[in-house]
Amino acid sequence: MRKFIPYLLILLGLLVAFVATLFGSANGLPYQDPSQEMLVKQIAEARKFNLIALIGLLACVSGIFWICQRIWMKRRRKKLQTE
Repeated sequence: MRKFIPYLLILLGLLVAFVATLFGSANGLPYQDPSQEMLVKQIAEARKFNLIALIGLLACVSGIFWICQRIWMKRRRKKLQTE
């Protein structure tokens, strides 16, 4: 199970970033005659979706670093055993 968690983190991070980007782009569609309150709400929603997408991408990058660190440690152990 521990070997599967980094891959799950990458997959879920990409999924969250993709869904947040979809909602963010749907939020960016302009209204015909927006009021000031609607514009403020639209900007707040865009910031929220951008933050969620960033969190998803950070989760993905964390999973990638986790896998790279695991590979690096495995190679290092193998190198130390052969010496």
